[in-house]
Amino acid sequence: TWIETEHELKKKDIPKNIIESITSQFPGYEIEEAELSETKDGIVYEFEIEKGESELEVTYSKEGKFIKKEEIQEED
Repeated sequence: TWIETEHELKKKDIPKNIIESITSQFPGYEIEEAELSETKDGIVYEFEIEKGESELEVTYSKEGKFIKKEEIQEED
């Protein structure tokens, strides 16, 4: 059963409204990775963002609405 398909995105392919949302909600963070994720529930954008030692995974709807954030724990 199909669950999800992910497509890696280049920064130039990220919609401007989503970049603006990330910039305003997470000032100082840089986008390290970007993916477009398709599921049976729809399409979302997932990002790994970083600021110093802090790494987060954040998810946005295709309309640019913030959905969730998770801290990424580094493995030793």
